[in-house]
Amino acid sequence: MKKKNRIIMAAILLSLALLAGCGKKAAPIDLPSDDAVAAVGMITMSGEDIYFTDPDRIKAAMDILRAAEPTRRQSVNDSPTNVASYGIVSIYTGDRTTVVYYYEKDGKHYIEQPYRGIYRLEDSPEDLLFQPD
Repeated sequence: MKKKNRIIMAAILLSLALLAGCGKKAAPIDLPSDDAVAAVGMITMSGEDIYFTDPDRIKAAMDILRAAEPTRRQSVNDSPTNVASYGIVSIYTGDRTTVVYYYEKDGKHYIEQPYRGIYRLEDSPEDLLFQPD
């Protein structure tokens, strides 16, 4: 009987460990289609304001944002918390503005869409694209 109890206990502990480490990944980032975007604005982590309407730059910016990989971390605030600083990307369409935040934490780059999810990028958006003209 003791052996059976140990096996059951081991199975329960293993199940709990798997559940704790294998949470659901964030839903895909919710962005408007490239054709709907009229402009992209950004406030960099250093406070610089960048704004562009060039279709090629818009497409490149949207491609970078869409390439972000969902993480298991949740976004539960209007803006990122527990980070030293963050930048803001605003995506303007005719009838709405989509806002995402980006930041670096523990040497990794993230995008956070409030209440939707946190996504990992290979590089900082500032390094990839968002340079002033």
